[in-house]
Amino acid sequence: MLAKLTFQNLKKTCKNYLIYIISITLSFSLMFSFNLIANAKDVIDLSTTMENFKATMILVNCIILFVLSYLINYTIKFMFQKRSKEFGTYMLLGIEKRQISKMFLLENLLMGIIALLFSFFIGYIFSQILSFIIMNIFERPYKVILANDLGIPILYSIIYFAIIYFIVLFLTHRRIKKTTIHNLLNLEKKNEERKNTKRKYGTLKFFFFLLLGIIALLMINHEFIGIGIEPSFTKIALASLILIISIYGITFNLGDTLINFILKKDSRKYKKNHLFIARQFTSKIRILSFTLSTISLLILLTFLSLSISNLMNSILEHQINLVAPNDITIIDDEENFPKYLDVIHKNYTIEEQLIYHNYKNDNDSIYQKLSEEEKSWNENDTIIRLSDYNKLMKMRGEKQISLASNEYALNVSMEMNQILSKKKEEIKTITLPNQETLELKNIFTENYSSMYSLGSGYLVIVPDEKIHNLEIEESNLIINTVEKTNELLENELINAVNNELCEENENGYTYCYSMANISVKGSYESRNKSTTTILSFTLFYLAFIFTTVCGAILAIQTLSDQEKYKYRFQVLSKLGMEEKDLHKSIFAETSIFFIFPIIYPLITSFIINCILNKLFKLFLPNNHSFISIYLSGISIFLIIYFIYYLATYFGIKKNIED
Repeated sequence: MLAKLTFQNLKKTCKNYLIYIISITLSFSLMFSFNLIANAKDVIDLSTTMENFKATMILVNCIILFVLSYLINYTIKFMFQKRSKEFGTYMLLGIEKRQISKMFLLENLLMGIIALLFSFFIGYIFSQILSFIIMNIFERPYKVILANDLGIPILYSIIYFAIIYFIVLFLTHRRIKKTTIHNLLNLEKKNEERKNTKRKYGTLKFFFFLLLGIIALLMINHEFIGIGIEPSFTKIALASLILIISIYGITFNLGDTLINFILKKDSRKYKKNHLFIARQFTSKIRILSFTLSTISLLILLTFLSLSISNLMNSILEHQINLVAPNDITIIDDEENFPKYLDVIHKNYTIEEQLIYHNYKNDNDSIYQKLSEEEKSWNENDTIIRLSDYNKLMKMRGEKQISLASNEYALNVSMEMNQILSKKKEEIKTITLPNQETLELKNIFTENYSSMYSLGSGYLVIVPDEKIHNLEIEESNLIINTVEKTNELLENELINAVNNELCEENENGYTYCYSMANISVKGSYESRNKSTTTILSFTLFYLAFIFTTVCGAILAIQTLSDQEKYKYRFQVLSKLGMEEKDLHKSIFAETSIFFIFPIIYPLITSFIINCILNKLFKLFLPNNHSFISIYLSGISIFLIIYFIYYLATYFGIKKNIED
């Protein structure tokens, strides 16, 4: 009998909580698809850095376990509360509490197993879509990718599922074990009483917690001053804690603040159906304060995950031309260049080649006019001949420059430009070791590359005839190849002259400078693509799960009250409210309920992105690119969130009209 009742209840629950089942199915599907990709040999072999993908997934799945456990535990607890009278009636009829617990737990376990089984099929499809994206990022031909052992991803999914449901069902069993018939029959009534509990000084508390949020953001802003200045982890942690307290405090007290605002003026209070909607909304906030606060926190983490992912991707993409403007850049003694060329000729066709020299100026140098904080490890100005510089620009397809015989120019990084722009009078002229004096013609940041200036942040360009008698600082070999370069070439170049690039200090420790002296564009691109893939996919994974949890909880809460909605709107209809006004009220109430949790995270995440832009703007295409990066990130969340909103709105509307 109980088995039959369990399956009857399962069918009914699946129908009433379809959004929840879809949400956990999609979550398990994404979990399985990422485990599948992380164990796929074809993906791991794309780059040496991709080996970190698997370890990253294990770490991220630990966070996902906690979040999904929260969603499933919340929903099961919610189901139990909604069916409390049903279970109380069972107990009155003589059914043992142990049997009721077994029936309810089995019902939810079966629901979870159904979601897990579907997730294997859906997850496989997801994995193919994601693998196509990854192959496209690495510019490799797409092919169906499977893990070396399909059993490993399936086993991971089963283990994660078992952990989640063991924790959740254990907590549910304890909850049922402690309850009584009286509690079950009066559980919903207690919720209503808690809903109507009045809170004093709500508006004052609201503004206090709002002030805490502002203080937290100011603390974060103060810590992220600039590149090279490490923020205090303790202060960042403290600011984050204050921000979390602010989110919960604002949510707990917003209902009272809103009601006070609506009731303050009769013109607002009695305009259309403002009072009805405000009362409906605030009554929900009062009972769901903790839930809505947690949702707001998850949404904030979602916004930050998506925007930081896009920000870091943009930085990595922009930095390629800074660290590797040409296919191959080698800094070494000129007599070693034939060894490198022998390696390159084996598998590559050289399209363009240039050997040039950097010269040093330690006479009246720009370096001497910098403060200690502004100086780099290179204690000289790095000088390049105008003709060599223009050849470099030609190889890159960039604009060339011209100089008079008594002029010099500076090509500087964005960061150094801020420093030297304030010292234009001090660097108006420089005197070379051969006593030649040159006047500054221009400072420009276009086409700057750290490989040309030994990391000092600026490159001095002088007419060719001014180079005589200057000491050579470094020799450079620049090559563009017909074929795309890769990580393997970099390793071969390093091995070719490894001994020459290593030296032993007085303590017997060997230092090698190969990575600093050899730059292969394909290797940088491969590492950047790997980092981009791991970062993007990981943060998108987190963001999707967070969004799913938030949307599912809001939808479940709203749709579960549809009987109350139906009764209230039937009463309003009998009182003379037109059907279109009823629909407007449903639309307004549902919209406010869904919009409310994203307002504070939206503002806060945008401010944090402004702070990060201040820190990383030197590595971005322009000062305003972070806005498009931010908007493109949160748009993913908003699309998924909007789907949950539409499903909820039309679900309520359909129920009321039936």
